[in-house]
Amino acid sequence: MRADAVRPDATLSINEYAVINSQNDDFAIQYRDLIQSLLAAGAPIDRIGIQAHIARNDITKEDIIRRLDILAETGLPIEISEFDMRDDADTPQLNAAEQERMFRAILEASFAHPSVDGFIMWGVWDKVHWRCNAPLFDSDWNVKPLSLIHISEPTRLGMISYAV
Repeated sequence: MRADAVRPDATLSINEYAVINSQNDDFAIQYRDLIQSLLAAGAPIDRIGIQAHIARNDITKEDIIRRLDILAETGLPIEISEFDMRDDADTPQLNAAEQERMFRAILEASFAHPSVDGFIMWGVWDKVHWRCNAPLFDSDWNVKPLSLIHISEPTRLGMISYAV
């Protein structure tokens, strides 16, 4: 049974991980090409999701905008579907300054881009965050300094959702 048969009003999204958190634009180009081929084959795709689990410290706002532009070529709206930053033993850690720069870059790029219509933070509180590094609150419910960026950026603030 197809999803649109059960819920004709559902927004059907394709969702992928390594678009923003990548060393170059290659994956964004491959993802765009995949989406275009699926659309050409009749796939019912209404929105592009980009999981933004950030682990790299070398991504710039310009990189994010360029990758959003690549995906916008499909004509579909884009949603940042899962934003957080890694803070676990599997990768070198982003220090506090890098996390603040990354958070600002992704918020500014997303809020300014005409194709982005949603931004979901993947957890808000360190104590229950899957990687113990939620963007807004530490494990004692103290506001993290980097979350002040979020609070001070009222532009299109209504497009942010929180996954807890």
